[in-house]
Amino acid sequence: MRTEEQYDLLFDGVNALLDVSEKNEEDLQKLLVDITKTSALLEHTSTQIHKKLKQEVVAATNQMTKDIVNDVTQDLQEANKAAKEAASQYRQAVRTSVLKLYGLFALFSVFVAAIVWYIFIKDIPTISKINELREIQFSLEQDVNQLKSYGNTITYEGNIYIEVNKNQCRILKGETPPKNQAFCKIIKR
Repeated sequence: MRTEEQYDLLFDGVNALLDVSEKNEEDLQKLLVDITKTSALLEHTSTQIHKKLKQEVVAATNQMTKDIVNDVTQDLQEANKAAKEAASQYRQAVRTSVLKLYGLFALFSVFVAAIVWYIFIKDIPTISKINELREIQFSLEQDVNQLKSYGNTITYEGNIYIEVNKNQCRILKGETPPKNQAFCKIIKR
């Protein structure tokens, strides 16, 4: 599988994760809106029931009715409190999910950047390395030009050859270098 295809698959996977996360976030937002509406409706209903029961208590002045009203009001307030706590928990869950997704995306981005650096960027020479190679190239070009000044030169299979006279080759013998090496006379241009 080629690197481009791998990156395409990686980016497709990330896009799919982002789409799923956004859909989950939208669903959670809708659920939070529904819970908020239900909470408001419960609070409104609680208020309505409380008013009606209070009127009946005043009209009938029955102690039992007052106890029932207080119990119902308390139950509704507890239900309202539970609904608000559930909404708060859902909000926290949404925040946590989003933070986890951003964290995964950040890790994925660092991982992709490290791969890109390792595959493409790490082998790019620095300016100092380029300058060093230019100096070596200049030195080698001077050496080749100096060889050319001695005689006819050709390049064959990546090697530089200089034309010599085979009849005038001999092995230098002696105690100091170059001892026991073959040398030939160069044919001048």
